[in-house]
Amino acid sequence: MKFLTRFSLKNSIGVLLLTMLVLAAGIISTNQIKVETYPDVTFPALIIQGVYPGASAEAVEQEVTIPIEDLLENSTKYDDLTSTSSENASVISLMYPFGTDIEETKRELEDIVSKAELPEEAEVEVISMSAGARPVYEAALSSEDADELQQKLEDDIVPELEGLPGVNSVSLSGIKETTLSIEVDEKKASEYGLTLNDIKDKIKQSEYSLPLGSVDEEDTTIPVKLQGSIDSINKLKNTKFVIESSQSPQGAQQSSPQEKKEVVLTDFAEVTEETEKNEISRFNGQESFLIQVTKSQDENTKDVVDHVKKVLGEYETDDVELFTILDQGEEVEKSISSLLKEGGFGALFTVIIILLFLRNFRATIIAIISLPISILGTIALLDQFGYTLNIMTLGGLAVAVGRIVDDSIVVIENIYRWRQENKEELSNKALTYYATKEVLGAITSSTIATLVVFLPLAFVGGILGEFFRPFSLAVVFSISISLLVALMLIPVLGSAFFRKVKHHEKESKLNHLYERFIRGALKKKALVIVTSVLLLAGSLAMIPALGVSFLPAGESDSFELNVSLPATTQLDDTNEVASQIENYLAEKDEIDYSQVSIGLSSSPIPGEGAGQSRENETTVFVKLSNSDDLQSTMETFEEDVQNIVEEAYEEGTVKATEVQQEGPPSGNTIDVSLYGDDQEKLTDAATQVEELLLQDNELTNVSNNLEEVQPKWTMSLTEEGEEANVSPFQIMQIVNSRLQPLDGGTIEIDDQKWEMSLSYNDEVTSKEELEEIQIPTASGMKTISDVASIEETTAPVTLYHDEGRTSAAISADIKSDDTARITQSVEEDLSVLSLPEGVEMKVGGGQEMITDGFADLGLAMVAAVLLVFFVLSLTFRGIITPIVILSSLIFVPIGSLAGLLIAGQTLSMSAMIGMLMLIGIVVTNAVVLLDRVETNRMNGLELTEALVEAAKVRLRPIIMTALATIFALIPLALSSSASGLISKGLAITVIGGLTTSTLLTLVFVPVFYAMIGKYRCMKKETF
Repeated sequence: MKFLTRFSLKNSIGVLLLTMLVLAAGIISTNQIKVETYPDVTFPALIIQGVYPGASAEAVEQEVTIPIEDLLENSTKYDDLTSTSSENASVISLMYPFGTDIEETKRELEDIVSKAELPEEAEVEVISMSAGARPVYEAALSSEDADELQQKLEDDIVPELEGLPGVNSVSLSGIKETTLSIEVDEKKASEYGLTLNDIKDKIKQSEYSLPLGSVDEEDTTIPVKLQGSIDSINKLKNTKFVIESSQSPQGAQQSSPQEKKEVVLTDFAEVTEETEKNEISRFNGQESFLIQVTKSQDENTKDVVDHVKKVLGEYETDDVELFTILDQGEEVEKSISSLLKEGGFGALFTVIIILLFLRNFRATIIAIISLPISILGTIALLDQFGYTLNIMTLGGLAVAVGRIVDDSIVVIENIYRWRQENKEELSNKALTYYATKEVLGAITSSTIATLVVFLPLAFVGGILGEFFRPFSLAVVFSISISLLVALMLIPVLGSAFFRKVKHHEKESKLNHLYERFIRGALKKKALVIVTSVLLLAGSLAMIPALGVSFLPAGESDSFELNVSLPATTQLDDTNEVASQIENYLAEKDEIDYSQVSIGLSSSPIPGEGAGQSRENETTVFVKLSNSDDLQSTMETFEEDVQNIVEEAYEEGTVKATEVQQEGPPSGNTIDVSLYGDDQEKLTDAATQVEELLLQDNELTNVSNNLEEVQPKWTMSLTEEGEEANVSPFQIMQIVNSRLQPLDGGTIEIDDQKWEMSLSYNDEVTSKEELEEIQIPTASGMKTISDVASIEETTAPVTLYHDEGRTSAAISADIKSDDTARITQSVEEDLSVLSLPEGVEMKVGGGQEMITDGFADLGLAMVAAVLLVFFVLSLTFRGIITPIVILSSLIFVPIGSLAGLLIAGQTLSMSAMIGMLMLIGIVVTNAVVLLDRVETNRMNGLELTEALVEAAKVRLRPIIMTALATIFALIPLALSSSASGLISKGLAITVIGGLTTSTLLTLVFVPVFYAMIGKYRCMKKETF
């Protein structure tokens, strides 16, 4: 690499111009690079969504879900296959390995699903899931004239938002929907021999367009067609039906037909316009419409949100109020500015450290010049490779700030020292060249060792690898550029600005004290070794006291109250309970705002809850003014709201859950999965597990996906029914038409499209009324009770499958950070449960994520150490010196674990990533030291004197580089805003590990080298 330094000193102007180009590219990229909160991660997931109108959960499971699952089990490579079957809807979710070509896999899946034998009424589609499915902006709009606002939203606002650049979709909730309702008098229709399907078909037949041919007129061909349509409500009401006058009621013996007569729809039915809300939205108790905006995958969140806010702001008047509920653009700004502030303070502290040690303003400026060049160069490269500026990439830069200046510090300090030693026999450029050359091997090998540490991370799988890869690239880019700066630009600047440096002969007090200490340590090698080993053993003993978690959870200032009433509860009744909850919230001063959604699906994932009307559920989003004690506040609200709900419905439940930030999951959960073929036994087992988890004070938000049940009436043909040759399909058709409206499709009237539904006027509201429904048989009309029996039971609202097996899931959140300890305690409690025969149990959640994540990073660390050893063995042409250098890594846990314990942090993936980084950072100091030692020995110095001289000379750069990295991370370590992968745990780990390893490098490494270095043969190169 010395040719780069020689080339740069001979072409100073060219190097300066290249530097300007890099800075210009970085500035341009800074203005155009996308800004996000987290990296764009496309989850490799596909969802098969099936809609089966009028079918029960059991029918959906047997006729839609299971046939598709049977085809999937042997036809596609996936990681996980889960499904839910509920009334009218089936949702099958497939997770694939990261890196899977989702578009190709989607086409294959569609081909497989098309082969499934499904009911004619069932419709199935395959949906891909992306990060763009989550809304980036959510707002509530309200007005005294709600009807006018709804029309303005549907006609103007939503279409304008959908046309904005970068907007993927806009959803509008809380609107009134008007349908054409045809309520049929069952008795009269029966007399005319008409069913709901007959009426629907006749209306559809009234709309036609038939080609009749064409006419040739004066060389012009004119097509002729016969067209008819229902273009008014009045025309619909007067739709004609031809009835045979002798036709008897359905099922009775018929005589020969006589004369026919015509009747119109209004003779036996009433046509009305019905306006109703299937979902209700309120903001701070005020009726509102809810707008959710999602962006396209490759678009800039902040730009999209700014455009949306600008459009909505134009419609905000005295009559229309706008309340922002979710603003990801603002969150992006907040996250990025926080990291920029921490990185800025880190850079400032680094500058102060360099200035204090060099005590030369010009030397300090030259040393820190690598910061803006490396950072802007990294941003340019990230933009070029299609990455965004987000918490992970900026976090990588913030973490690397101290390391970026290390190479420049070593080079400039050596040039400065050579100048102080007054080597005037050399020319200015020659002195700079030889001073740089002296440390060139050390900084190059140590930087390459730091870079190769991140190579194994390319093979870390799962969500962790996807989020961490941009972080690694940011570190690699910035450190690579900093090495080039140290080898090319720093010598040029050092040559230009260090022409006159005050001669310095007197040894500093620090050097003098260190020399005495190191000479004493070399005489008492056994004491140094034993003390170091004892410190290491003591630090490892801290692990049980630390606790283990997956990732630190970020602080949140909001939570959701999920209220579930009995499954048969109607929307109006749910709304009444929700109003009582809002009255309670209105009295709480700690609430900034609240937003209530009744009957709305809260899931941001396509397919979740699709096709289901959840009229019995309410979601209350609560944002607090102060989040100092969120957990306690949540528990209080949950208890109070539970009391309100129980006053109205004893079976009602309330769950309070913290609204987590974006990014990878924190992994602070316990998930218990149960499997069995008997649904009743599975439900009993789920209840047992739920009750056990509820008794544990360390857990919160315990949920059981089988706890929601509804009454179920099971009908079976009796002997009388079988003797009367009653068909099950006959009963299904007649009963189905009585229990729910028939979808009449869409009809266009007065240039407006209307949804049409048909139903009978007598609604079945009890078992007795169901038993009285008339069934035509060969022996005349009979009631349901004559031909069938009805058994009353209860059944889960939703049926779940996992890998094709019937399953149940019970989950809970862990209150503390020690996921491993609490999971182990829960597993011990679960092991003594006596579950029903045939039920299997599996415990997962956070502990499973910890095990997989720690295993991946453990392998990455081993691979990193081997790669570093390989690089060092090439640099030092042997294995003894690399072994001594790597011995400095043994003492990383001393400071890292002690720092985590003092700061009250757990041993998490964030801390493990910090330790992985330390493998590359820590060896730098040992490389710089031993490179000088071996140069001294090559020049003829005795081993001890070579060690002492090198230790004295390298003391200042070692302490400077270590303190620069440590102080650069202090703002991040003190921050409360950092969470997830880029957290204070990572900063504390690096600070603590680097502190102790640096101190031990200055003592242990010389002692260890003195013990085994004597076996190393020192020869100068002869070729």
